[in-house]
Amino acid sequence: MPTVEQILEGLHAIANQWRTLAILWHLYFAALALALVAGRLPSRGVTTGRGAWESPSTGCC
Repeated sequence: MPTVEQILEGLHAIANQWRTLAILWHLYFAALALALVAGRLPSRGVTTGRGAWESPSTGCC
């Protein structure tokens, strides 16, 4: 069984490797939230894309 330090080092490495994707991910949802707050409903393509993006993130846990 890995030690706590090994687990944390692994998580740190993963977070650094996927930094660009994480930034894009958060920008996408921030833009979607701003559009909803501004009263603009997103198009069907945007909401369909959102569903496709959420599936991989929840499937890993």
